[in-house]
Amino acid sequence: MRLHPRKLVWPATVAVGFALLAFPGAGWARAQQADAAAAEDPAADEPADFEPAMDETADEEEAKPAARPKPKAGAAEESEQPAVPDDPAVLAVLESHPKTSGELLRAVDILVDLGQAAKAKPFVDELTKRKLDVTAKAALAAQFQSAKLLKLARNAELAPVLGPFIDDLFKSAEEYRRDPQRLAAWAKQLSNSDESARAQAMLQLLHAREAAVAPLVAILADPARGNEHRMSQAALVELGDVAVAPLLGVLESPDPLLKTCVVEVLGRLKAQEAVAQLLGPLVSSASTNELRAAAAEALSRIGGGAPSSAEALRLLEHAARRSLDASCQEGDDTSGPSEVWHWNAKQKQSMPIQYDASGASLATAVRLARDLYKIDPARAARRRLYLEVLLQAAKLRVGLDKPLPTGAGTAHDVAAQHGADVIEDILAAAMSNGYIPAATAAAEILGDIGDAGLLARGGSAPSALARAAGHADRRLRFAAIASIMNLKPTEPFAGSSHVVDGLGFFASSYGVPRVLVVHPRSEEAQKLAGLAAGLGYDADIATNGRKAFELATSSPDYEFALIHSALDRPRVDELVAQLRRDRRTALLPVGLIAPLDDLDRVERFALGASRAEAFLQPQNDAEMKLFSDRVLARAGRMRVSADERKAQAIAALDWLAAMSGQTARVFDVRRQEASVLQVLYMPDLTARAATVLGRLGTAKGQRSLLELADLASQPLAARQAAVAAFAQSVRNHGILLTRQEILEQYALYNANAGRDADTSAVLGAILDAIEDKGDSVGSER
Repeated sequence: MRLHPRKLVWPATVAVGFALLAFPGAGWARAQQADAAAAEDPAADEPADFEPAMDETADEEEAKPAARPKPKAGAAEESEQPAVPDDPAVLAVLESHPKTSGELLRAVDILVDLGQAAKAKPFVDELTKRKLDVTAKAALAAQFQSAKLLKLARNAELAPVLGPFIDDLFKSAEEYRRDPQRLAAWAKQLSNSDESARAQAMLQLLHAREAAVAPLVAILADPARGNEHRMSQAALVELGDVAVAPLLGVLESPDPLLKTCVVEVLGRLKAQEAVAQLLGPLVSSASTNELRAAAAEALSRIGGGAPSSAEALRLLEHAARRSLDASCQEGDDTSGPSEVWHWNAKQKQSMPIQYDASGASLATAVRLARDLYKIDPARAARRRLYLEVLLQAAKLRVGLDKPLPTGAGTAHDVAAQHGADVIEDILAAAMSNGYIPAATAAAEILGDIGDAGLLARGGSAPSALARAAGHADRRLRFAAIASIMNLKPTEPFAGSSHVVDGLGFFASSYGVPRVLVVHPRSEEAQKLAGLAAGLGYDADIATNGRKAFELATSSPDYEFALIHSALDRPRVDELVAQLRRDRRTALLPVGLIAPLDDLDRVERFALGASRAEAFLQPQNDAEMKLFSDRVLARAGRMRVSADERKAQAIAALDWLAAMSGQTARVFDVRRQEASVLQVLYMPDLTARAATVLGRLGTAKGQRSLLELADLASQPLAARQAAVAAFAQSVRNHGILLTRQEILEQYALYNANAGRDADTSAVLGAILDAIEDKGDSVGSER
């Protein structure tokens, strides 16, 4: 016997289920009454505080009953139809013909609860085909608990279609909740004479949380709406802690009246996080009397009293310095972004900006240090703090591997207008305090606004820029050398050796990923090197500490070192200490490998050693990947990529070439000949290295250039570059080869007669350079 569905009236079993879902905890009688009411009014189950109405178009679509398939003819076809369900509850849902989106989704929910998700698919298809606007989607989301919607979205049979639909419901509900025009309309209702309208407005604003701050602040910013200020402040207080961060952003506004209103709210909220930002308005001469009084009252509410002017400045400086110091602590990469609110002058509202942990600390530090500097601009220490914070934030924001942007309003130009003396002071202080990004930015600026006199100013003591050229941080060192090259010194100065040594260090980079493997047993070292090669690293091997230190300090390409705890000559702890004392390896991440019975001791040692990680020896590719990632993480933001190292090598070779071609020798470039020879056979660096060797004019350089030119296995362009550099060396410095070496060149030329035409041309050009003393080959006059 089949049950005949009644129009919009659910059978008892399903009606009770629907009613209980809409009204949890209701009794049988109340559930049946509510269900009957819902049958007459489909919108009756919407929450009372949800005001949007469905779009008319959507209502028309929902009013259409779902199309029923025509019965198939024939007994065979009829037997293929799905069997009639035995469960009367399932049958009742299937024959209920839900019309509205809410009814469709509720039917889906019941069928899923009954274990009949497959039978809900037609309802899901009908629901997801409807063109609902944002308001209708938000209203639909409001009818169901989030947990219920998430349960439906995760159902294995329905998820492919229903999951995206429910995700869109949540997104639309959030968009609706934050709609600025809607919230502005509700904020306006706070002054309505009708108490119920005011209560409804307050409820909607509280539901919007921090999104409600902007329309409420807009009321406070409008002097013409003074009669609404009290209610807006009351609403902000009702929002509680979620309003504090947006209100702190409003304190960046130049409007004293608005700031006064916001300070009063922060005081009523007893917002501890606002204390530091209330100190500036409290003591600033630019503050109005009303603003100062409001700040004093707020601080009293929060902390029991307002500090004196001197104490307020001291506290403000301490807070700014603390936030700056926090930026030096590199956060966990897995931590999510942080939000800091700032005043947007164009939109006249506080808006959130996403930062990482360091960026968030610096955003606060900039705000506090700027307040301090504006209050007391004459004191050098406070000006220095402000510029340190400003440059630290700017450098981290643009990227440590990129130069500071220039132009009006940039941190570069704001700092540069204080002059080279002040920036040199910033450089020295930042290096001393460990604010390396700020120091790097200061070094860059000095190269733009300074002169060569900066380098000799200290007499026998190296200048701040010369000291930076010998710093352990690779980017700071490179930025300082680049600035010194830009200043074009013509006289020797204290610390000039740092420049030459740095250029040799940067020039010798192959620009490839490289790892140093240190293990007392060569076969185990070879295994580790093989695993490293599987990750794309070139590996060098050392079986004792002395050789390891020699290798580590000779190559700028090592991204990390793997050192076994059984090492001797010297022991592992002594080797790590040596690496940390040398500026070339001070920041090199170290992975300490230990056997299981020694792992605890090595782990304790690693905790005390900077940029070190301890673990068991990796045995396969997966373990090697895991351990190498852990070691590389120790480098943090100071890690320099292979591409950046190659760019530094190219720049260093160009500078060495320019310096070696100068008549007045300020730098002893010949000391770096060995570094240049290391990259002579690197394809991207060959031509530049050859140019440097040609201009140095040494016997070893000439021999090395001929060796490259003589090799038929080398690219023709590289061989031709070597010949041109050799010719220049002969032209400027004479022939520095022995008689035997010259005879060998003639023998090579004669032996190649009638063979390789390119080789004959190269060898002939070498003989031309020797016979004509370079004048006939690649002349550079």
